[in-house]
Amino acid sequence: MLLMQLDRATASPHTSFTAHSATPALLPGRPRQSALTALERSVVALALFDHPTSIDPPSRTARFLFSLFGFRPVNQLADNRLEALRRFCIRLRAAGDAMPTAEIAKLRGAGYSRAALDEARRLIERSGRG
Repeated sequence: MLLMQLDRATASPHTSFTAHSATPALLPGRPRQSALTALERSVVALALFDHPTSIDPPSRTARFLFSLFGFRPVNQLADNRLEALRRFCIRLRAAGDAMPTAEIAKLRGAGYSRAALDEARRLIERSGRG
């Protein structure tokens, strides 16, 4: 609708008018619409620096060593949906394409689309840490 109004406003009386059927995300010169929100992209960035051991709760021995040497374990995210994304990104970095099917199912169950998973994968690959 907006594109039609812009075309009408800028068209001269002697030019023909055609409505654009493409979505704004697919028009040339416009950025592609992201499948992940800004917060979700921030979670992907945080996951780039988390160790794979941060996925599972620390064992008794690990808790003892943490307290002995003053280390603090990485906390899980409060939002279960974002935590599922963080876990996916960490496993993707560690295992590459050998992702457990259960992990992908958990992420899809949390409401992430295939496009969102692909975008997270691209962000990790582009970072050079994947």
